[in-house]
Amino acid sequence: MKQLIEQRAVDELGRIVLPLKIRQELGIETKDVMDIALNDDTVVLKKSHSVPHCAVCGTANDLKALPTLSTKHYICPKCISAVKSLK
Repeated sequence: MKQLIEQRAVDELGRIVLPLKIRQELGIETKDVMDIALNDDTVVLKKSHSVPHCAVCGTANDLKALPTLSTKHYICPKCISAVKSLK
Protein backbone atom coordinates (compact mmCIF):
# COMPACT_ATOMS: atom_id res chain seq x y z
CA MET A 1 0.00 0.00 0.00
CA LYS A 2 1.35 3.38 -1.05
CA GLN A 3 1.51 5.88 1.80
CA LEU A 4 1.16 9.61 1.16
CA ILE A 5 1.01 11.85 4.19
CA GLU A 6 0.30 15.57 4.03
CA GLN A 7 -1.33 17.96 6.47
CA ARG A 8 -4.08 20.43 5.67
CA ALA A 9 -5.94 22.89 7.90
CA VAL A 10 -9.73 22.79 8.23
CA ASP A 11 -11.23 26.15 7.23
CA GLU A 12 -14.07 27.99 8.99
CA LEU A 13 -16.68 26.07 6.94
CA GLY A 14 -15.21 22.68 7.88
CA ARG A 15 -13.54 22.10 4.49
CA ILE A 16 -10.16 20.65 3.66
CA VAL A 17 -8.43 20.48 0.30
CA LEU A 18 -7.25 17.07 -0.84
CA PRO A 19 -3.68 17.41 -2.09
CA LEU A 20 -3.20 17.08 -5.86
CA LYS A 21 -0.95 14.01 -5.54
CA ILE A 22 -3.64 12.16 -3.60
CA ARG A 23 -6.43 13.19 -6.02
CA GLN A 24 -4.32 12.04 -8.96
CA GLU A 25 -3.44 8.73 -7.29
CA LEU A 26 -7.13 7.98 -6.65
CA GLY A 27 -8.49 9.39 -9.91
CA ILE A 28 -10.57 12.01 -8.10
CA GLU A 29 -11.71 14.79 -10.42
CA THR A 30 -13.67 18.02 -9.97
CA LYS A 31 -17.34 17.35 -9.17
CA ASP A 32 -16.73 13.69 -8.22
CA VAL A 33 -18.94 12.56 -5.35
CA MET A 34 -17.13 11.30 -2.24
CA ASP A 35 -18.38 8.89 0.41
CA ILE A 36 -17.52 10.12 3.92
CA ALA A 37 -17.58 7.66 6.81
CA LEU A 38 -16.63 7.74 10.47
CA ASN A 39 -14.80 4.66 11.75
CA ASP A 40 -14.18 5.09 15.49
CA ASP A 41 -11.92 8.18 15.54
CA THR A 42 -10.96 8.03 11.84
CA VAL A 43 -12.65 9.85 8.93
CA VAL A 44 -12.63 7.74 5.78
CA LEU A 45 -13.02 9.37 2.34
CA LYS A 46 -13.73 7.21 -0.69
CA LYS A 47 -14.62 8.09 -4.27
CA SER A 48 -18.25 7.11 -4.67
CA HIS A 49 -19.18 4.79 -7.49
CA SER A 50 -22.78 4.22 -6.48
CA VAL A 51 -24.36 7.65 -6.41
CA PRO A 52 -25.22 9.12 -9.83
CA HIS A 53 -24.56 12.84 -10.09
CA CYS A 54 -24.65 15.63 -12.66
CA ALA A 55 -21.45 15.65 -14.71
CA VAL A 56 -21.53 19.46 -14.80
CA CYS A 57 -22.50 20.68 -11.31
CA GLY A 58 -22.38 17.55 -9.14
CA THR A 59 -25.97 17.58 -7.87
CA ALA A 60 -27.82 14.28 -7.42
CA ASN A 61 -31.34 15.66 -8.00
CA ASP A 62 -33.67 14.83 -10.92
CA LEU A 63 -30.96 13.51 -13.26
CA LYS A 64 -31.28 12.65 -16.93
CA ALA A 65 -28.96 10.03 -18.45
CA LEU A 66 -26.84 11.05 -21.41
CA PRO A 67 -27.64 8.18 -23.81
CA THR A 68 -24.85 8.68 -26.35
CA LEU A 69 -21.94 7.92 -24.04
CA SER A 70 -20.52 4.44 -23.51
CA THR A 71 -20.38 4.94 -19.74
CA LYS A 72 -23.24 6.28 -17.65
CA HIS A 73 -23.12 10.04 -17.27
CA TYR A 74 -25.94 12.23 -16.05
CA ILE A 75 -27.00 15.87 -16.27
CA CYS A 76 -29.55 17.82 -14.21
CA PRO A 77 -32.35 20.03 -15.63
CA LYS A 78 -30.61 23.24 -14.48
CA CYS A 79 -27.47 22.35 -16.45
CA ILE A 80 -29.53 21.22 -19.47
CA SER A 81 -31.14 24.69 -19.49
CA ALA A 82 -27.75 26.37 -19.15
CA VAL A 83 -26.36 24.39 -22.09
CA LYS A 84 -29.41 25.15 -24.24
CA SER A 85 -29.00 28.87 -23.55
CA LEU A 86 -25.48 28.81 -25.07
CA LYS A 87 -26.91 28.72 -28.62
